[in-house]
Amino acid sequence: MLFRNNAWLAERLSDATDGVFQSFAHPSLSEGSGRANAPFIVCELRENTLDNHAVLQAVVQEEIERRRLNVVYGNSFGFRTTRFDLIVPRKSEGNALFKVAAGALGGPSLNQFCDVLRDIASYPSMAKLQERYKMNAVKWK
Repeated sequence: MLFRNNAWLAERLSDATDGVFQSFAHPSLSEGSGRANAPFIVCELRENTLDNHAVLQAVVQEEIERRRLNVVYGNSFGFRTTRFDLIVPRKSEGNALFKVAAGALGGPSLNQFCDVLRDIASYPSMAKLQERYKMNAVKWK
């Protein structure tokens, strides 16, 4: 279930790259990948800065709370529930990775979380997303 759920989520997100997301990385999206599996998906922002990742994290968290989804923020991917995390490989480089894991359980929260990510992806820029959520300048901590 774990790999199938992540492949499903990757496929649902794969065409949502005209806005704030530049790409979604999952082995199932590669040509000739037939049986390629991974327990998570890496979502790359088009405007990849730490501040933009702070905006993304805040918007995702707001939507999770507003919709009352069973989606957890954190870096411990237990692979049961849907999760998301921000990875900062080198703060000095000023960029990050947004990682999501569908988890083995799937269900309504996964479906709605996919809708959240597709809604966010539809914004033409991080500035427009920030404007929509009426956020003042969000800075990376």
